[in-house]
Amino acid sequence: MQIFSHLNAEHPEDQWRISLGLAIGAHLLIVVITLLAPYLFQYHRKMPEVYTVNLFTVEDIPAPQLARPPQPQIAPRKIKEIKPEPAPVKAQPTPPPAATPVSAAPKTISLKPVKKKTKSDIENVNRLRNKLLAENKAQKARQVADQRAKDALESLKQAIKAGDTSKDAVEAPAPAPRSGAGVTVDENTRRYLVAVNNHVQEHWLLPDLQSWNDDLEAIIIIHVRRDGVVIKDYFESKSENIYFNQFVQKAIRDASPLPPFPIGINDQEMEIGLRFRPGAIF
Repeated sequence: MQIFSHLNAEHPEDQWRISLGLAIGAHLLIVVITLLAPYLFQYHRKMPEVYTVNLFTVEDIPAPQLARPPQPQIAPRKIKEIKPEPAPVKAQPTPPPAATPVSAAPKTISLKPVKKKTKSDIENVNRLRNKLLAENKAQKARQVADQRAKDALESLKQAIKAGDTSKDAVEAPAPAPRSGAGVTVDENTRRYLVAVNNHVQEHWLLPDLQSWNDDLEAIIIIHVRRDGVVIKDYFESKSENIYFNQFVQKAIRDASPLPPFPIGINDQEMEIGLRFRPGAIF
C-alpha cells in the first residue's frame, strides 16, 4: 500500500493509465481461462447401453391337413314299368288338308305415337265435312239456277217473238206488274223483270227431302221499293204442298233486296207476280 501510495504521490498523472492497464489485463485473463477451460477439464459423457428386444417369435406353422375327397353316392336304379301294348286302332281316312287362309299383308307400324281423336277433333271433322257438302251443294244449286235462268230467258225471248213485234211495246209472259195478264210494258220494265227473275232464280232450290211433283205451282205477289227492298209479299195461290209454299217464301226472303230500278223507270214502287214451279220461276 505504501508503494501505491508512493507512486500516487510521485506520479499522480499516471494513475489512470495504471488502472486502465490492470482492467485490460484482468479481462484478457478471463477470456483466456474461458477458452482453455474445456481442454484443462476434459469431460466425457457416458452413453447408455443399447438393448435389442424381439417383439414376437417366429414359430413353425404346421402344414394344413388335406381334405379327403367325398365318396360318390351310387344312385338307385329305376325300374322301368312295362306298359301293356294298346289294341290296334283301325286307320281312319285322313281328311283333305284345309286351305290355309291367305294372311293379309302386315300393316305398316308407324313410329309416331297414335293420336287419340278427341271430341273436339271429331266435331271439327264433321263441321268441315258439312261445310264441304254445303259448298258442293251450293255449287250445284248455282249451276242449276244458271241453267234455269238461261232456259227462262230463252223462253221469254221466244214468247216475245211470238207476241207483238212492235218496238215500243211487247207482251210480257214473264213476271209482270199486277195490272192483269197480257198488259204491255216498255223495254226498261221488261229488262228489269228479267233481272228480277234471274236474281230470285239463284235462291230457288228445293232440298232432296222428298220427291217433288212437277205439277206443284204457287203464285206469290211482291211489292218492291225503288231501291230493290221487298216491302210486302203474299200468296195469290198456294200449292197443295205446305213445304213447297214455305220454300217459296224462303227464296223471296233470301233474294231480298232485289236489283234496284234502272234509269227509265220513274215509279217509286212496283208490284210483281212470280210463279214458282219445281223446275223454274215464271
